[in-house]
Amino acid sequence: GIANTVHPYPTFGEALRKQLKASEIAFQGKIQEGETKGRHLLYTFPSKPLSLIVQDMNKFSNNFIAEQLVKHLGAKSAGPPGTTAKGIWALTHCLKEIGVDTAKTHIENGSGFSRDNKISAKALVLVLLASVRDFRIRPEFISSLSVEGLDGTMETRKSPKELEGILRAKTGSLNGVSSLAGFIPGEKGRLIAFFCFFYLLIYFQYTGFENRFVMNTFNCVKISTISIMGNQYITSFSFNFPAENPKVIQVNK
Repeated sequence: GIANTVHPYPTFGEALRKQLKASEIAFQGKIQEGETKGRHLLYTFPSKPLSLIVQDMNKFSNNFIAEQLVKHLGAKSAGPPGTTAKGIWALTHCLKEIGVDTAKTHIENGSGFSRDNKISAKALVLVLLASVRDFRIRPEFISSLSVEGLDGTMETRKSPKELEGILRAKTGSLNGVSSLAGFIPGEKGRLIAFFCFFYLLIYFQYTGFENRFVMNTFNCVKISTISIMGNQYITSFSFNFPAENPKVIQVNK
């Protein structure tokens, strides 16, 4: 099975001990963490292709995969061992390259599972746009997002019929917080990237506000304008169609 743990080495050692016993292989001594001499490779287990790993992460909002990918990115960028700090450094470098003002951004971890993470709606849309402008990753990235009404975290999400099978997005949530980022189709094959973020609302209100935002964007693409119904809480939206620079609407209390 799959389990999250904050002590991976002892956990692995104990699992290995049990497997050895089940295979009637004698085991003596104790499990401890440390350096060994005369090390040699016992086994290599190939992973899925990165595209499928990202699909598992985005379709089902898997925080554990996100944390491991950030550590792997850190190891590839700054050398092993992979750490969260190295991965965040690499992510920050990537954000700078696509034009994000990283002075106003704070990344605490890989999954976003922290209230200390800070990034603007405009920055998230810049990330989405960078992904679709790079053909090396565009097809795999778009297909990794959940499809409204069909799969992943969007499968049972209540939304207008017009968005089913069309809206591709990644959901995100903490207690009292909800966000939605992704793409809807525009004219002449263009994609409209969007991000919306809400907090301090009652749980069942989130989907309604997100749907209104996406539907307004979808319906107003032809006239290149948009009308957003605000509420009494700070809300941030960002979208792009078809201008080069994302537009941002912020509604304050």
